[in-house]
Amino acid sequence: MEDLLFLAEELARLLRPSVDEDQLTIREGLALYRQGLVKVTSKEESSVYAIVQDVTPKEVEFDMLFWVASECTCDNSSICKHKIAVFFHLYASIASPADWVIGWTQREKEANSQTKLPIKPASTLLKESAPFEQSYDNWKKFTTNSFTELIEDQFTENSFVMERHIQHYLSTLMSKAPMDSNWKLLYQFITSMITLLHTFKLLDERRNQPYTIRAFYQLTEDLFDSLHSMIYRLANRSRPFAFDSFISNLSEDTIDLLRGNEGLQFEKIDLYRELWTHLFSKKASRKVESERIEQALSTSILSEIERSTHFIAAIHLYILDNQDDRAIPLLKNLTSNDCPYLYDWMKQFADQDTHQRNLPYIEFIIRNLHDYLSEIKDYYACNDHVRILAKPIYASCTQLKRLDLLEKFYREALPYSYWEYSMFLFEQQSYKKWTDLIIYSGVTIDAIGQDMIKTVVASDPKIILPLYHHAVQQTVSLKNRAAYKQAIRYLKKMRTIYKKMKQENVFEDYLDYISLSTKRLRAFQEELQRSKLIDG
Repeated sequence: MEDLLFLAEELARLLRPSVDEDQLTIREGLALYRQGLVKVTSKEESSVYAIVQDVTPKEVEFDMLFWVASECTCDNSSICKHKIAVFFHLYASIASPADWVIGWTQREKEANSQTKLPIKPASTLLKESAPFEQSYDNWKKFTTNSFTELIEDQFTENSFVMERHIQHYLSTLMSKAPMDSNWKLLYQFITSMITLLHTFKLLDERRNQPYTIRAFYQLTEDLFDSLHSMIYRLANRSRPFAFDSFISNLSEDTIDLLRGNEGLQFEKIDLYRELWTHLFSKKASRKVESERIEQALSTSILSEIERSTHFIAAIHLYILDNQDDRAIPLLKNLTSNDCPYLYDWMKQFADQDTHQRNLPYIEFIIRNLHDYLSEIKDYYACNDHVRILAKPIYASCTQLKRLDLLEKFYREALPYSYWEYSMFLFEQQSYKKWTDLIIYSGVTIDAIGQDMIKTVVASDPKIILPLYHHAVQQTVSLKNRAAYKQAIRYLKKMRTIYKKMKQENVFEDYLDYISLSTKRLRAFQEELQRSKLIDG
């Protein structure tokens, strides 16, 4: 039911009654549904398959999560009348499609009427748009009051209306921007930061209204992007001394990035660390911020997420000031869910060639990686996480000659670290472990380079034999002629290796066993005889 409600909201956002083509698509889809021309053929977890009897039948794969993922054989890449017909067929189980259409046509009219601004005299407009006294408190107060009046007090479940309120609010902020380009950049940065903090609070308070706050998640995404860009612009240009008080006052408010449970903690921590790395660079300010965090951890009632973000922030500040003796003990307060946050620190140590500082963080990853990957449950996402973490870990471990730690990491990251681990073992000439890893991972011997096999055989022939034994078992179990021929090729290579080891009798015993255990596989027996491995 919730999926259909979300799709209904999403459809109302994607199509506009004022667009003739959209109106026609809705009308034709509704007509197909009302004529009973929709037939659902099957359902899966998040998809519904249906046939719509148009002039020619159209097959629709309707995605219950996202409109853009739905497909139709009419080859219309956008939302077509057939997808609309299937939607109305499903929507009818929870509400009236006709009522939805009426609501859809009305909501845009309401949006236009509700956001229509009153006509004001030119003198009033000039007065309102004039910049006011430049001070952090004035900018903060204006932003807060505007957010309250134009966003919080105007909150509505109509997403069209809410998006217009947001645009009006942002325009109101820009109307007070200073004319000077440097001051304008600082004003935009501070008002965007305060807006973001208020938006977090709103999202936290209304997190049980997912269909009405979509617009605010888009707002936070836009604010994150612009703030990241402005941080580097402010940090990499000469700033007037007058900026110092603004930057100092803003730094006192950034602790609010560590609060809240709206599900954006990774993005918030990322922004917090960038601010304190590039913009708030004074040692005294960082010391005050560290004390503020310590006080919050000791006196505040924090959620599990908030405690985690506060500890990560404290570690970051200590790292920036080279206080490893204070940062490292705090790692014990983190959990496996915090593994992604360590990447930036490890990359920083590797890039700065301070590899020794990396060891405690690598050891934390090794202890917690298995549990962290177990929670993700998506193979490709796990692959990405391991690949990203492996770069600074490899750099530091090889530089410090701590190959034992590197191997532990690869082992904990299996199966996602297979290729890196196999190459590591091969380069270290740990051929027995290398062979065991290949068998464990289910990689076929044909996927291994012949040069690698020759190298192992030259070193110790018996090490490679388990791979061939395993390969013979796998191919014979496929029970087809092509597989049997492949198994014969493996057996011939095994015979060569056993001959080199002067253990032909061992191979003959193994061949007798294979022949006896597969005597009911007539085609395989024929291949054994044809290859002259056994007598006919």
